[in-house]
Amino acid sequence: MKAAQYVLIVLAGCSSSVARVTVPTDPSGDAAPAITLTAVPLVPDGPGGAGEIEPGKGDISSTSSVNVTRGSRIMLVGNARNAGGVQSFAVEAQQRGAVVFKATASDTKDASGKALNTLNVRAPDANPSGTLELTIDEPATVKAIATNFNGQTTTIDVTYVPADLTVVLTATPTEIGYQRAASSHLTWSVLYGVELSSITGNVVPGSNGRDVPARGSSDMSPKQTMTFTVTATDRSGTKSQSVTVHAYSPPPPPDPKLSAAPTDGRVCLGGEVTVTWTVANCGADCSVKLRGTGHEYALGKDYALDKLPPTGSFKFKPADRTVFELTASSQFGTKSATKTVSIAPAGGPSYGGIPGCPAAGSGNSAPDLKPFYLLIKPTDSTVQACSTVLAWFDTEANALAAARQTWGSGYTVSVIDAGQFASACPSF
Repeated sequence: MKAAQYVLIVLAGCSSSVARVTVPTDPSGDAAPAITLTAVPLVPDGPGGAGEIEPGKGDISSTSSVNVTRGSRIMLVGNARNAGGVQSFAVEAQQRGAVVFKATASDTKDASGKALNTLNVRAPDANPSGTLELTIDEPATVKAIATNFNGQTTTIDVTYVPADLTVVLTATPTEIGYQRAASSHLTWSVLYGVELSSITGNVVPGSNGRDVPARGSSDMSPKQTMTFTVTATDRSGTKSQSVTVHAYSPPPPPDPKLSAAPTDGRVCLGGEVTVTWTVANCGADCSVKLRGTGHEYALGKDYALDKLPPTGSFKFKPADRTVFELTASSQFGTKSATKTVSIAPAGGPSYGGIPGCPAAGSGNSAPDLKPFYLLIKPTDSTVQACSTVLAWFDTEANALAAARQTWGSGYTVSVIDAGQFASACPSF
């Protein structure tokens, strides 16, 4: 046993000064004594050792229950303190219905009306040279009673309960990532082990099943939902504790898709093409726009559609190769998709053409297209939306008809001057 060294430790822990104080004659100026019971394991805790007292409960000053390693021995020291003096202090331990020890201390006032402000008990009355020891293989209850010179009394009951190997693991918070904390704080303890042989876990960066301390904490920031575990083995067996930290990622950026029909946007000159767009992951803050740039015989014949809905279509008659780019943006990113509309050359499929197609730009086969600047507004004045479109058509009537067919009856379409094109739609 190592009782002697622990007595010194306990006395250091109860190092309040002992002095003779004046005992109040008026009870209203006095108070019941404060009691502290201090328990110390007689075998050091930690891997390979036995005897551990519940963390934070080595010193007890009120009625409580305290876990202790099953089968280990503890030593107790009692302390009663009062600024107006302590007349008597008694500690009694019972286990299995029988008294294990009694320890008492008392004091009297001297001729000047002074007495000690502190009384300690650390040896049984039956063995003044011994120590107050208990083997916690069954619950043991210790009652402590202290009384001052005015008859004011304090009583506490502390039950020491045998505990087996326990693993405690917590994570705060259990959800991290998008719109949440950046990391989770893990705290773990391996308690009440007898002859601990291993403690492993993945609670420390890089540990992943390797040895970890019996007690510790760490901040973890997994990119994906992850379960953390601590496993301990002692003479009685193996115990594990796990906790899951859920990691959340921000929503994905918009995902635009662009297609053209018929024949994937490859038509005869004069044929009509429908360009269709869809944008997935497009919420309320999503911005969608479509741009078309003409090449070769369609050079300068460009298209600009802004503030589009997530799904829609646009019809036109290409003069030649036209490249469309659909761009969708939100707070989570920007992505684009492209589609090329082209005029098939004359000739059979073996030459890459469509039978019966006149060659682009041959003779008068290409229509005489002119630019029309169109203003498109919702018929509902409460909807803050507006688009300007540059469209190339042979006549104004055809330009208006095509735009109305594309946007539907919920919008009005009108022709504006080129000078109004950039400022016709206000910024909302």
